[in-house]
Amino acid sequence: MKRIFSIVSIISMVLFGLTVSSANGEGWTRTSVITPDGKLLLPASESHENLPQRAWKEHAYKDAWYSFSLTLDYPHYKNQVAYKDKSAAKQTLRRAKTYLDEVTVKGHDFSAASDLQRDPSWEKFGENLAKLQNRDFGESEILNDLNNAGALFLQVQRYDDEPSLRYLYEIISDLSRKLNGGSKFYGITRTYGNKSEAIHSYLESKLD
Repeated sequence: MKRIFSIVSIISMVLFGLTVSSANGEGWTRTSVITPDGKLLLPASESHENLPQRAWKEHAYKDAWYSFSLTLDYPHYKNQVAYKDKSAAKQTLRRAKTYLDEVTVKGHDFSAASDLQRDPSWEKFGENLAKLQNRDFGESEILNDLNNAGALFLQVQRYDDEPSLRYLYEIISDLSRKLNGGSKFYGITRTYGNKSEAIHSYLESKLD
């Protein structure tokens, strides 16, 4: 009898939990998981457009970059660059390059990689990368470069990885200089360069 009562109690608790989640209007699926530190881990099938804005900012774009880093799959696009908002794209790229110039002493020192994960400005930089990819640029080759940038961003954030910060700096520098004007190109982007295979090989090495 006690065993039956225990089973009934457990089922009741599960049903109560589902009811509370629904009542709170949070819309998380049953496959969503809350980690011990209170972070929401989203299922791969979750639509980012249907997520609360806070959850999108904190999780969705990093989830997308992480998924990309596992496959390194580059879609084929007809155009090099397409815009959703040209003015915003150029401004955000310029802002991203200025930030990385400050962090890396204009590409001469990448030792800051060990401190960036604790820097709120680094998180803001990540949000700007996501904004470029999802709101400012349209379907074009530059999205593949931004996927590379996102994967490198995660390598820096999770592993304090200096080579990833260097490649990230070179991608953003090349894109900003090409679209906003400038010289000294590294040639590292898929959109404009001929050395992008170096980044692909580096990210691929991180899968081992």
